[in-house]
Amino acid sequence: MDLVHQRFLRKIQAFEEAQGETVSCTRGCTACCKQQVLATVAEGLVIARYLLKLYPKEKLMSLLSVLEFQAKFQDKVSAVDWFDSNNMCGFVDEKTHDCTIYKYRPAMCRFHCVISPAEDCAKDSGHTVATPDTTEAEAHVLKSSVAFMRAAGQGGVMAPGTLPTVTLMGLSILQDNSFDILKQFKPSSYADMVAMFNKK
Repeated sequence: MDLVHQRFLRKIQAFEEAQGETVSCTRGCTACCKQQVLATVAEGLVIARYLLKLYPKEKLMSLLSVLEFQAKFQDKVSAVDWFDSNNMCGFVDEKTHDCTIYKYRPAMCRFHCVISPAEDCAKDSGHTVATPDTTEAEAHVLKSSVAFMRAAGQGGVMAPGTLPTVTLMGLSILQDNSFDILKQFKPSSYADMVAMFNKK
């Protein structure tokens, strides 16, 4: 995944040089953090490993309730309706507006970059912004994720899901040391997730 992301950055740099445009995204802008983000199971596992290793337990418990809520509703609404509902991604720090998983964020988050004025991104879903073409990079992400799942013996589970769902899935896999959750994944209740983490 790191190699895919590095390749994407090189593509963006080449795009900027060829088009004479510069990506206008700035730190602290969270306009795209209201979007419904799709991520692969492989990315969910990377994020889950980071959360289990470095997130304080109290912060992780609080995050679980947010992820469960968002997983439940994002799977039922369209991407436009989710954006217009103004629900911020659970990984955004409320005080600093920084992404708390920035280094491990999924590819789709990395692909949300614009060359139009950054302030335009905060406008409603009917407003158009200018973005670089990320089609090739997206294909590389899916290919690498498929390769990972095949290597893990889970070749049949390749479809990406919403970020909250795949993160909960990744946490469940790492906690239980099993991919069984993929056979029929449904986000656990908050109480079930807390109980599972308290067992450790």
